[in-house]
Amino acid sequence: MKSLLITLLVTLIFSACAQVNKIGKFEHRAVELPKTDPRTSQSNCQSIVDKLIAGGLPERLRDKFPQLTDAQMKGLFMNCNWTPKEYQFQTDKKVEIVTGINYQGDLSQAKDIADFLESEAKKAVESYFAKPTSQSLTR
Repeated sequence: MKSLLITLLVTLIFSACAQVNKIGKFEHRAVELPKTDPRTSQSNCQSIVDKLIAGGLPERLRDKFPQLTDAQMKGLFMNCNWTPKEYQFQTDKKVEIVTGINYQGDLSQAKDIADFLESEAKKAVESYFAKPTSQSLTR
């Protein structure tokens, strides 16, 4: 019975490894929103991402990397990630934009693509938080 369980466990592990290889590769970056700014929130993070995408980010990416196929374009991602301070022994909440590309096969420019997306996200975050808050206007 014990050997059957070990065999089953080994089979499941190898099966899981094979499935991971079918998923492909990814290159990702994270841009953290300022922890001390009162405007740092998941909804504002999502607003930044939405404005980036609506503001022509996919087109700028296609212009910069014209060799990207439609399938590779579908592997692009830009999401908001939020970790409340109660988790991971953090003293502050963490809100970040996670961006990059999932792909299969060889994509020699994957790092450059992720770097470009990170750069665009950083610029958008800096622009959003460069605006004064209503609190600083009333001082």
